[in-house]
Amino acid sequence: MTYPANRHAIFAIATLAIAAWYSSPLTAEEAANDQTPPAGVTAVTPTLNAERGRDLFVSKGCVVCHAINGVGGKAAPALDATDESRQADIADFAARMWRSAFAMAELQAVEFAYQIELEGDEMADLAAFAADHVTQETFTEDHIPDDMKDWILEEPFYVDDPVFGKTQP
Repeated sequence: MTYPANRHAIFAIATLAIAAWYSSPLTAEEAANDQTPPAGVTAVTPTLNAERGRDLFVSKGCVVCHAINGVGGKAAPALDATDESRQADIADFAARMWRSAFAMAELQAVEFAYQIELEGDEMADLAAFAADHVTQETFTEDHIPDDMKDWILEEPFYVDDPVFGKTQP
């Protein structure tokens, strides 16, 4: 079998044509359905650790206002896991904190005389603890230092309102 003398040129042209077809711009419909993030944008995915979240729940003072598994304060909503999935949605957890930021800052100023600061990985671990019913089942009053038990708030600061959600009593 003989090959044309310009077989390398034909192969190169075919390769370029295939590459051009694959790199062609998306149609309007394809672009509308494209879920690919823009070039250069990446998401940071922290490692989630519910046990570290449990320890942070106490050491950062969250337990003073929030309860898990019936252990902790009643000034703010309980953070019991709501389902069996054990999937932590960090963005949703942060959004819920943001919506309550004013109340949390106010309570922290009164109870601690400072505002709790959280790093991103700490937020992720707290979200993991809030989503993990297995780790929550291990949470008891024994996790709370004796001197901190006196800080636990037994009265609601915000109550459920059917129209406005959490409102000050």
